[in-house]
Amino acid sequence: MNAHVKQLHRRDDPRGEASIRLPLLQEPLRSRDSDIPLIALLGAIGQYHTLRDRSHQERFGEPDSASRRALTQLQALERLLRDAGEDFVVDATLNIELSTKTL
Repeated sequence: MNAHVKQLHRRDDPRGEASIRLPLLQEPLRSRDSDIPLIALLGAIGQYHTLRDRSHQERFGEPDSASRRALTQLQALERLLRDAGEDFVVDATLNIELSTKTL
């Protein structure tokens, strides 16, 4: 289904910045076909931010505000998708912005 990934698309701008767009799915993921990959992805992202928050708390004695914000956003997204029922489509793309000064 989504085994093959298209090639990278690199764009340079006049400020010396570059961005890379990598489509992660060959075709959009439709919830009516299967929502398991999306649930697994959201779960993995949630685990990452939970561990990052715990690590930050142990090292610095306070929560990681970025991870807490991401966890709140993930919870809101999960509620939104649950309320949508089976009527949503996921088109996953990874966007990376690079400074050509570091390349």
